[in-house]
Amino acid sequence: YIKTDDIGNAIRIADIEVSPSMRGKGIGTNAIKTVMEDAKRRGVPVVLTSDAMRGKESQKLNRALYEKLGFVKNKSFKTEGTKEEYIWNPSENIGIYGYAR
Repeated sequence: YIKTDDIGNAIRIADIEVSPSMRGKGIGTNAIKTVMEDAKRRGVPVVLTSDAMRGKESQKLNRALYEKLGFVKNKSFKTEGTKEEYIWNPSENIGIYGYAR
C-alpha cells in the first residue's frame, strides 16, 4: 500500500509498504511513479522520508530506487535521528526513467 498526504505545495509519500514476498517485482516503484505522475500533472514536487530504522540494507536499496526515479536528498532537511528526506521536482531535467532528476 502507499499513503500520501497533500500538503498544498507538494505531495508527501507518508508511507509505502510492500509485503516481503512481493518485493523486487516493481510494485513499490509503480506506486511511486503513479504519485509522480499526479504531481507532474499538478506541477508540485513529491517528498518522502527514508527511515534507517528499517535496516541499513533496506535503506540502501530504497535510496538507490529513489535516486533512479530522480529524487534528490534534501540537504536542508533537519535530520530526525535516522531519517533522510528526498524530493522529486517535476520541473527539473528529465532523468533516466523519464522523470525529473
